[in-house]
Amino acid sequence: MRIRIAVPALALAERHPSGTVLGGGSGALYLALGGDVVALTGPAVVEMPVGIGLEGPPPDLAPGTGVNLAPTGLTWPGGETLWDGAEIYDPTIGVVQPGPWLEERARYIEALVPAPPEIDGVDALRRAIDMLDPADAAEAARVLTGRGGGLTPEGDDLLAASAGAARAVGWPDGWIRSLLVPGLMARTTSLSASLLRHAVEGRVIAPLVELWDPVNPGWRVAADRLAVLGHSTGPAYLTAAALVMTGRTETD
Repeated sequence: MRIRIAVPALALAERHPSGTVLGGGSGALYLALGGDVVALTGPAVVEMPVGIGLEGPPPDLAPGTGVNLAPTGLTWPGGETLWDGAEIYDPTIGVVQPGPWLEERARYIEALVPAPPEIDGVDALRRAIDMLDPADAAEAARVLTGRGGGLTPEGDDLLAASAGAARAVGWPDGWIRSLLVPGLMARTTSLSASLLRHAVEGRVIAPLVELWDPVNPGWRVAADRLAVLGHSTGPAYLTAAALVMTGRTETD
């Protein structure tokens, strides 16, 4: 497996190389750089929109450790992890043409995740998707942002997946941007805020990109991988994807 660097992570390494360790665990190390978060992940962790996928586990560094990230490696006081010949990838979800293939994938997802997450805000999100009204999207974001536990709360995962999926089907930019609440950083974790901001621009985790690729023969593998991702992250992503897949296919 080659080392893979997402385009936004490469841009941060070039523009804002100095940062600090936020934390780590479960095969990932999170760095604060230039107001964003870069994730160094091991081979068992999904690729993130601001991620660097390593061939082995990331270094074990304490929160607050100063680091310097370059396109060719990570250095810190007394140590370094270097790489060469990394593959650069774009985590942007592709714009698709709606069709029967979306219904097929939605049915598959509904079999994997037969019930939506049991948190407040799912009905508000469903209404926002049904009506495509930015005010409804903003209300769903108000209720869902930061709701749940962990590095990426369940409510944030629903919003991130909805934003990325909405980019795929070409829904209005204003509706998508309404999924970001004012004062986002005060409402949720640094990592989750970063993932939400990138999702609004169409940059999402790799399995969601693969799920929305209409010519990808491995889309079921991507869905299956999401179904077991984290305690609640994957099911939340799948729930939102299915809602958008069965939602409106025109914006007028």
